[in-house]
Amino acid sequence: TMTASGGSHGGAGGGSASGTPSAGCGRTPTLKNSPSATANQNTLTISGASRQFLIRWPSNYDNNQPYRLILDFHGAGGKDTDLAPTYFGLFNLANNSTIFVAPSAANGGIWDATADAAFVDEILKTVEGDLCIDTSRVELEGFSQGGAMVAVLACGRPGVFRAAVGHSRGGLTAPTTCQAIPYLGSLGLSDVAGNSQATQTDAFAKWDGCTIKTLPTAPTGGHICTAYTGCMAADPVIWCSFDGPHTASPTDSGQSTSWMPAEVWPFLSQF
Repeated sequence: TMTASGGSHGGAGGGSASGTPSAGCGRTPTLKNSPSATANQNTLTISGASRQFLIRWPSNYDNNQPYRLILDFHGAGGKDTDLAPTYFGLFNLANNSTIFVAPSAANGGIWDATADAAFVDEILKTVEGDLCIDTSRVELEGFSQGGAMVAVLACGRPGVFRAAVGHSRGGLTAPTTCQAIPYLGSLGLSDVAGNSQATQTDAFAKWDGCTIKTLPTAPTGGHICTAYTGCMAADPVIWCSFDGPHTASPTDSGQSTSWMPAEVWPFLSQF
């Protein structure tokens, strides 16, 4: 559905009482859960190669409750364990409402737009067949080249993903066409030269019917997140500018923890 449905409904399981249940609902999971920093890898064979991904599901997982699914993508040279077990700081904020998955890129941690889109297709098929997923609430978050992979998936698999978040994205050819999809983008003022609001969020804003204009940039030592105006109601776009470097977890001056999860979670959980 295109209506916003905030957080969890329907009892202790924390999943949604509505939505579109996947084939895995009602089944005992065979995939490996990885609730701690000790990685418990799942493997898939893709085109003859063994590929790895991590899953973390709620501590009170109920296989009859369809859960939101968020797929997280590390930066170039990284791996799935960079994101687990906190998943961009969202796992605790999700309060047992959401299942998180982090794939590992092959080739030294470098994402490949074509091969890894096929890998994600197989992950979705596998996870939705084994766990109780609300297939109308599958979402994306990624950093740097992983953010670029988010854009590839959001636009290359129309109708599959409900919302997307990209932090400081770059390193893959950006999509030139896309179906409307809610999008939150972030970028530091001292990020890679040439990156800007125009490279991060303007294209998604255009696809979502928003008004394109220059949005505020961060104050010294701080951040500012601004919603584009004029967007289609179901497809908001947010631009977060911060005074900092190339990172998915920026902190404001004088703070020890990142403000980013508290911006991203309300954005993704409204769907």
